[in-house]
Amino acid sequence: MFQDSPKLPNSQSHQSPYKARFNVRYLSWGLAIAVVSVVAGGIVSFRWFSEKLLLDLQDNLLGVAELQATQIDQWLLERKGDARVLASRPTTIDALKAFATNDPNSAIVQQQQASLNQFALDVQTSYDYRRIVFFNRQGQVAWQTGVQNPLPKAINAAFGDEDHLTSLGGEVRLIDLSLLKVSNQDLPVYGVLAYIYDEQNNLIGAVYLEKDPQNFLYSLLDRAANASATAETLLVRREGNNIRYLNPLRFASDPPLRLSRSLDQDSLLATQAILQSRRLVRGTDYRNIPVVGASFETTQAPWTVIYKVNLREANAPIRQLAIAISGLSGLLIGVVFWVGYQMLRLQRFKLEAIAREAEIEKAQIRAASASRYLTAIETAIDGYAVLDDRGYFLEVNVALGEMTGYDCDELLQRSIFDLLITDNLDPAQLLTEWGDRRRLKLYQQWRHKKGQIREMQLSLTTDLSADQSRFFIFVQDITQQKQANAALGESEQRLYRAIQDAPFPILLYASDGEILQLNRTWTALTGYDITEIPTIAAWAAKAYGEAYLTALQGIEKVYEIQNSTHDGEYAILIKDGDQRIWDFSSAPLGTLPDGRKLQITMAMDVTDRKANELALQAAKKQAEEANRAKSLFLANMSHELRTPLNGILGYTQILMFDESLSTEQKSSLKIIEQCGHHLLSLIADVLDFSKIEAQRLELIPTAVQFHYFILDIIQTCQIKATEKQLLLNYDIDPDIPDYLLVDDQRLRQVLLNLLGNAIKFTHQGSVVLDVQLSQPPQTPPKSPKHHWHRVHFAVRDTGCGIDPENHQKIFLPFEQVGDRRSRPHGTGLGLAISQKLVAMMGGELQLTSYPNKGSCFSFDLELSEVLVSPPLVADDQATRDHLQIIGYVGRRQTILIVDSRWVNRSVIKHFLMPLGFKILEAENGKDGLMVAEAHPVDLIISEMVMPRMDGQAMAHQIRQLEKFRTIPIFAMSGDVLDHGWHNINSDFDAFLEKPLDFSNLLEMLQTHLHLTWVYEGDR
Repeated sequence: MFQDSPKLPNSQSHQSPYKARFNVRYLSWGLAIAVVSVVAGGIVSFRWFSEKLLLDLQDNLLGVAELQATQIDQWLLERKGDARVLASRPTTIDALKAFATNDPNSAIVQQQQASLNQFALDVQTSYDYRRIVFFNRQGQVAWQTGVQNPLPKAINAAFGDEDHLTSLGGEVRLIDLSLLKVSNQDLPVYGVLAYIYDEQNNLIGAVYLEKDPQNFLYSLLDRAANASATAETLLVRREGNNIRYLNPLRFASDPPLRLSRSLDQDSLLATQAILQSRRLVRGTDYRNIPVVGASFETTQAPWTVIYKVNLREANAPIRQLAIAISGLSGLLIGVVFWVGYQMLRLQRFKLEAIAREAEIEKAQIRAASASRYLTAIETAIDGYAVLDDRGYFLEVNVALGEMTGYDCDELLQRSIFDLLITDNLDPAQLLTEWGDRRRLKLYQQWRHKKGQIREMQLSLTTDLSADQSRFFIFVQDITQQKQANAALGESEQRLYRAIQDAPFPILLYASDGEILQLNRTWTALTGYDITEIPTIAAWAAKAYGEAYLTALQGIEKVYEIQNSTHDGEYAILIKDGDQRIWDFSSAPLGTLPDGRKLQITMAMDVTDRKANELALQAAKKQAEEANRAKSLFLANMSHELRTPLNGILGYTQILMFDESLSTEQKSSLKIIEQCGHHLLSLIADVLDFSKIEAQRLELIPTAVQFHYFILDIIQTCQIKATEKQLLLNYDIDPDIPDYLLVDDQRLRQVLLNLLGNAIKFTHQGSVVLDVQLSQPPQTPPKSPKHHWHRVHFAVRDTGCGIDPENHQKIFLPFEQVGDRRSRPHGTGLGLAISQKLVAMMGGELQLTSYPNKGSCFSFDLELSEVLVSPPLVADDQATRDHLQIIGYVGRRQTILIVDSRWVNRSVIKHFLMPLGFKILEAENGKDGLMVAEAHPVDLIISEMVMPRMDGQAMAHQIRQLEKFRTIPIFAMSGDVLDHGWHNINSDFDAFLEKPLDFSNLLEMLQTHLHLTWVYEGDR
């Protein structure tokens, strides 16, 4: 239907006029930047080089002036040295003495004159002095070399004052430059005058060495002046308000010392050098010509050396530099402009060529545009057609045929009204309306060739430029879109009903606070409908009362969430005034068509659940209080039971040492001791179980010599086994390492309990403890020195066994199985404690038992091997522990016992006093503090629980006293649950558990008091 069109010209290969103008603009900017860069570079270069030249000039001027001033000073110092040497020569001193005391015509005077003449002429000739003059004490000429010329006036001033002469010492004075009238000529001279003293340091005269400045001084100054055409060295001095020029001037005919200038001339170079003490000076010279120079003052004479050049000569290199840089910059700017001009010409030629090409391309583009339009219509997914003024199709594309089911030829035989579904249609009227509207959008139903009804959207444009009206239409099939919209509407309706009928409160609202939907549950639970709370602010005001502003701030944060969040639980007020607790959660639901964010908030009424939680917390608190009461009861019971046991077992141990008792009496005491220890073990079981339940029992692993550890346990149980005529054996794996890391106290407690039960319930046969490695050792990579071993423990017996239904019951606290009449005495806590201790050590206590066949209790533990040094051989003192101690070596030690119970103090007192200790007693911590301050004390044993002041408070106050900072203090208590070793502060050095174990007490006394025991066998 539509023909293919030619391809578009490749316009991208040609530069557009706009781009060309754009390039010209950038070229102009580039030329301007280049010119500015050249000028800036020239200025920067000129400034840098000019500053460099100025610095070089200043260094040169300063160097010359300083060098000449230094040379003058050095030369004057040498002349003064000549004068000192001449004044100190014996020849000079002898001659002046002879001149002063003898007749001038005497022989001695003639001889001295001859010697002095020879000596002075040598000095004059060697150092080119003009003359040498010797003066007597009165300043009269005693003798001189050369011509008899007048002397400088400064010499007369040197001898004018008698007091002045006596204070001169050995001074050498400079006789400054002055003019002498000789043969009607003014000769410039200067010299040095040195005073002459005899051996008694009396002034006897002076010597004057006169110098012609032409010989050295003026020639020195002239040498530097030859460095340039205008260079000149000036030697000046200040004379009152005038400046005197001392040397011949290069550019003036005035002789030396004749030219002077006033200091009032501020621009004068010499004025600036003298008055302002400036090293670098700039001004005018004696000719009023601008000059620049450097000045230095001599230290040996009141002279100032000025080295200067004309300012024009000084600036000559800078002017030459400026000319060179300006010429070079001008040349570079010319080159830049020439290059720019050539580029502009080239660009203009390109613009003309582009304009010609543009005209050609315009024609090609118009043709290509029409071709692209036809191609786009033909390949478009929307239908396109051209209708005549009667509604018949003049042109159609393939897409329109696919929408209607007709091919293009079939459509060209039909009109649009053949497809349109409508009643009472007037085609002529409809075409007229279309022509009047020019552009409009229509929604129509067309019938597909197969009879289906399709929803169409038409965009119609009327063309009135031709002889007959034509209509251009673009057609979109929106059947699926309308079906999707209908499905979406049904889905939204279902969602609305789901929210409305949900069994929990739901709220839909926009980000501006408008509530869009409240479900029935929300209204039913709160009593508010959407007319009463149309906004979030209205809901917050009703639900949160006076705190609604704070609640509203929290609600507004929900607008920023990106994912579903749990907002938390809040107490709200409902319409009838009741308070409810709701648990809120929120989530974003996207954006509304008007741009507002849509949020959903769901809630759960957790009032009843919170009430249950509060009840549960109250019950838990009550249970915790009951548990604390139980722990307090156990602690008090332990303390109250251990206190009398301390007296019973303590005095039993004391009486056992009495050798006067009969065997029957000792046997009775042994029974008392066994009953006491049995009662003590029952208390220990109850306390251990209470500690485990309260999670206050801690394991303390130590390095244990394992084979001896097992052997010690077997020996402990051997007595009871022998009493029942049972065979007690043990089998330990020889590969088990010597030292393992384990809490030996708790492992001993478990094994003793299992072995004790086995012996109790076995009436004949044997009891065996089996300890084996259950798997090969493993070496964790991070601990190369520690090897881990799984050790299997098993206690087997041939006793009565346990019924299977009692296997779990036997591990319950306070439970005992079997015939009540045959049950052994005990609390029923042993296995319960053992099971929990094994679990704390990382194992599980297991039971295998059958009635009348015996039982086996077993467990596995992961134990770490440790490398320790072998124990030292015990000394002779340690091997004698079995002997009875009767005293100790050294002075008598004083021990203070602080306990509110008299019986506890009495037991310790009666045990320690026979050993030589002095015992002091106190009933409470306050009394104990007073006794300790009043008496010298070596050690303190204090009960923890006492009235008025307990043991910890007393120990803390004692430690604050300087003399008690290092005294050993032992804590003692029967309440091992709350006042055990791990619950006391650092003021104590050791802990004693009631009832007291006297052997343990003796070991602690030996350690902390550094005692050496005296045994019965030592006497």
